[in-house]
Amino acid sequence: MPDDQVRCYACAHRCLIKEGLRGICKVRYNRGGTL
Repeated sequence: MPDDQVRCYACAHRCLIKEGLRGICKVRYNRGGTL
């Protein structure tokens, strides 16, 4: 996975979240490659 993206497994959407953005739920956030 690219360095600036994280995969969220909190729900069925399995978002691939880029640096500085939120997932579809608007709760999980990618800050510095950490969810």
